[in-house]
Amino acid sequence: MQTNGPRRWALFPVVAFFACTDKDDGPSGSAGAGTTEADTGAAPLDNGPGGGLVMVRACAPNDAPAYSLLIGLGDRCDMEPPAATAPYVQLVPFETSFMQRPVDNELAWTNSEGAAATFAPEGRNAPTYNPSAGALYLSEWEGVDDGMPVGGAVSGWYTLTLDDGYVIGASFSGAWCGGDPVCG
Repeated sequence: MQTNGPRRWALFPVVAFFACTDKDDGPSGSAGAGTTEADTGAAPLDNGPGGGLVMVRACAPNDAPAYSLLIGLGDRCDMEPPAATAPYVQLVPFETSFMQRPVDNELAWTNSEGAAATFAPEGRNAPTYNPSAGALYLSEWEGVDDGMPVGGAVSGWYTLTLDDGYVIGASFSGAWCGGDPVCG
């Protein structure tokens, strides 16, 4: 695994206080699109933004329903905007089978089929990057089978393959914050 060189992060516009980007520096990663049964909830890596998570309803690039996971900036629905230089990852999964059963169902994607990702290694006021390959696993979503109440705990892990082939990832935990975006 490569350990030197620039690290890149990307953002998909969903949270109002973040800048949007249309830069696509997607790698040619080898993960397959679709979902698979995950063997474990343990994070495979711990070298990217992790820790806090805020998860909301969102719209996919094709205006279908999606989720937005903002990782590394906080874990409360009512949090204040973080420092402009705080690194983060935003994941927007929209693959149909993952949307129907997101817990204990690993989503792996390439070429932005099934999910979109943004990596901001230097925060929201610096360049962001859009890796086109990665994986997402939710090990917990409190209330997902019972109406998804706002404030329910969500945890899991992600990996992203950057355009230089370097793979980052981390575990996260935080809150489901709901939302009602207008898609379509």
